[in-house]
Amino acid sequence: MQDYKNLQLPSRCLVYKGKNPGDIKVRPIKGKDEKLIVSFGREEFTRRFFELLKNNGILQGIDPVELTVGDSRYVLLWLILQTNPRDFTQEISCEGCRQLIRVDVCLSTLDSYDLPDDFCEPYTIKFSNGDKIGLRLFRVEDELKIEERKQTSEDWWLFRWALCMVDERNIDERIAYLNEFDVKDLSKIRAFHSKFFHGPAMEARVECSVCETQKFAEVPFCPEMIFPANKTRPAHTRRVINDRG
Repeated sequence: MQDYKNLQLPSRCLVYKGKNPGDIKVRPIKGKDEKLIVSFGREEFTRRFFELLKNNGILQGIDPVELTVGDSRYVLLWLILQTNPRDFTQEISCEGCRQLIRVDVCLSTLDSYDLPDDFCEPYTIKFSNGDKIGLRLFRVEDELKIEERKQTSEDWWLFRWALCMVDERNIDERIAYLNEFDVKDLSKIRAFHSKFFHGPAMEARVECSVCETQKFAEVPFCPEMIFPANKTRPAHTRRVINDRG
C-alpha cells in the first residue's frame, strides 16, 4: 500500500454516503496501466480510463463512476501531474473565426475549488410554477450516459438535466416535465451546477491573433496529457545528413 496516497477530494466526500475523506486512495500510473492507456482513442478516453481506474486498482475506496465530475477531474489531474508536471500545449478553436490556436497550459497551477461545508444533496430549488424539486451533482456515470444519449436521441439536452433531478418520476417522465418547463427555470438548474462547481478549473486564456477574440476556453482531458510526445532531440546525436566526413 506504500504507493497509494490519500486524496483530499474537492467534495470532501460530503455527497458520498458512508464514505470518509480518508477512504479514498490513489496510486500513480504504472507500466501495466500505460500499455492499456496508449490504445485509448479520444472519443472513448473517458469511459475506458475510468474502467481502468477500477479494474487495475488505481483508485481505491470508491467506484470511479460514482465520483462527482469535479472529483473525477481532480483525480485525473493528480494522475497526470505524476507523469507530466510540465506545461501542456493544446490546440483550441477560436469562437470568432474558428482559427486553431496553440495554447500552453500549466496544469500544476490550475485553480481548484471545494464544495462549501454545509453542502448536502438533494439541494431543493423552487420554480416559477410553485414546484420544489431536489437536485444533485453530476457523477461520472451521468456524463457517460449523456454521451451515449447524444448518439441515439435528440432529447439528450433535457436528458442531461433530468438526470440530476431527485424525485419519484422515471427519466422519461422527467424529460416530459422539462419539455414544458419555462426556460428561466431551466437556467435555475444550470445555475445550481455553476454555484456548486468544484474541482480544478480546466480552462486556459485564449487570444486569437487573427480576429483578436479573447476568452477562457475549456481544456478537455486527453491521452496526450498523460504521455506527451517527446519533442526534444538531444544535441549529441545531431549531424548534417549529407556530411560524409
